[in-house]
Amino acid sequence: MTLKCDLQYGKGDSEYRLSRVGVKGVRKPILVQRDGITGALNSTLNCSIDIFVALPGDQKGSHMSRNVEVLNEIVEESVRHPITAIEDVAADICKKLLVRHEYAMEAQVNIEAEYFRAPMTPPAKDTFESYTLPAGGHIER
Repeated sequence: MTLKCDLQYGKGDSEYRLSRVGVKGVRKPILVQRDGITGALNSTLNCSIDIFVALPGDQKGSHMSRNVEVLNEIVEESVRHPITAIEDVAADICKKLLVRHEYAMEAQVNIEAEYFRAPMTPPAKDTFESYTLPAGGHIER
């Protein structure tokens, strides 16, 4: 069996710092529980999440799988303990990214969460309206 070295920890040839290395458009459901919100349509946010870390110039690469691991942990946690604010999710992801990417000096998260509400229309008929909630977070060491 041949062991391969971890290229991400290798020294880069260029010494260029990359400010945003990550993944975009990862779709995940996040559960929400807030006063006055009931029903399955209002308790699940369909989120599109962009997550990035800043890569120092002496780092050859980033461990991209760590980004998805952090997202999966956050989603699983929201199932056990639903969140109350999408901004808190963005902040938690940023903090966890810096723990997982010990070489990164910054982390950034952008979230677009979609949800539906069933307001009553003037003729008193049910309808579904789609809403988008933007949220984001940025953290530096």
